[in-house]
Amino acid sequence: MTNPASGLINHISLSCSDLAKSRKFYDFFLGELLGYHTIMDQPYCVMYAKGGASLSVATHDEIDQYHAKIVDFYKIHGGGTAEKSTHGHVVDAPSLYPQYAKHYYAVFFTDPDGIKLELVYNEGY
Repeated sequence: MTNPASGLINHISLSCSDLAKSRKFYDFFLGELLGYHTIMDQPYCVMYAKGGASLSVATHDEIDQYHAKIVDFYKIHGGGTAEKSTHGHVVDAPSLYPQYAKHYYAVFFTDPDGIKLELVYNEGY
């Protein structure tokens, strides 16, 4: 059994204003780039999973006001895929960011709702 204090994430839920636009973005980002699989696809929500972790994206109407404000930033660590196109708006170009770690290579970008995301390759992590 994994130690719950180890920092593993079970799931993340995001709200969106336009599920069709978000589905297209996350199908590419999570599906094509990172190998996640769609495990639920409803008119109001889509959920992706890989290795015991999942991420769901749902319309604002399906998420109460508390949860709609919780997530505005999260990280996804992708082994060496930071240079590939994300079909999002790039905020900070793919580059080494030595202020974070010696071999920290990342790209920062936004999804269709402006949620800032980071794709990282950190050698030895």
